[in-house]
Amino acid sequence: MKKLILSLAVVISFATAKAADLPITDEVKTSFKELFGAVHNVQWSEDKGNFTAVFYNRDVKVVASFTAEGEFKHSIRYYKEDGLPTNLRKGLSRSYKGKEVFGVTEVTVGESTAYFVKMQDAKHWYTVKVTPAGENELVEKYNKL
Repeated sequence: MKKLILSLAVVISFATAKAADLPITDEVKTSFKELFGAVHNVQWSEDKGNFTAVFYNRDVKVVASFTAEGEFKHSIRYYKEDGLPTNLRKGLSRSYKGKEVFGVTEVTVGESTAYFVKMQDAKHWYTVKVTPAGENELVEKYNKL
């Protein structure tokens, strides 16, 4: 997952361009519209025949990737705690008492979704991976300076 996120960041930072400047296929446009509707200010990039869209849907930053044939590959959404499903918020607050949610990175690859929740307390930063079923696993813990 970390490699996937890093790869997307590199692609976006080096190859960002407006949709009008790229030969985006009709299949990609159709798939994008079916999944995300009519959003505005979409920044497109292309790398080796795959297309990545970056946009905001309300206060949520979304990065979505498609093959040239219009097949959805993956998406990454960045948002605050209130965007996390209620049952997952409740489970986290039970498991990580005294920790505050800083932000959420939701990663969807194909039909699978995982939530990477960045949390903090006075002394540490934590990253907790949460499944849609509410299972959680601490994947990172760092000391605050």
